Amino acid sequence: LATFTPRQLDDPPVTAEVGTVLAADPAVERALWRGLAGIDLIDVLSYDQPNADDSLDWSLVDRRAVRVTRSHDHMWLRILDLPTAAAARSFAGAGSITLTVDDKLGFCAGSWLLEVADGRAVCTRAEPDDPAAPEVRVGVDTLAGLWLGGTAPSTMVDAGRVAGDDEALAVFRSPRQAIRAAV
Repeated sequence: LATFTPRQLDDPPVTAEVGTVLAADPAVERALWRGLAGIDLIDVLSYDQPNADDSLDWSLVDRRAVRVTRSHDHMWLRILDLPTAAAARSFAGAGSITLTVDDKLGFCAGSWLLEVADGRAVCTRAEPDDPAAPEVRVGVDTLAGLWLGGTAPSTMVDAGRVAGDDEALAVFRSPRQAIRAAV
């Protein structure tokens, strides 16, 4: 399924605003885009929906033909129950880390022991008298970004949003990030 609305018909460049492109298969999605790009008299396709890992520009002969004029997302996540969130998410990494979460509202605040094995995690409160320093320190807002897997943990470290070493942060990697790192 692909929907579009022609705009600026009397004033070149003639633009078509693409509303939706839905396909069950990446090859079919590329065929839909080829069909949209092949419409006579349309000079520019405008699309407001790509996600962070959209492959559209990589499927073009000249990916420089894509121009990003704005960037935004429609996703908002706030983790309220870290143990339940950990049990529901899949992980590519493995190991145990102490995670300190800064949360002004208190839902996830404190130190947590996150143990990941075979793609699944168990998260429990860390012992308050544990002398070991936290391996990872993160704000609850940044934790949400890591949780969704759209941003690599190393990017958050580089931005100063996460404190921790690469080995500890590797536990957070989503299966999709692990595939990207291996390629």
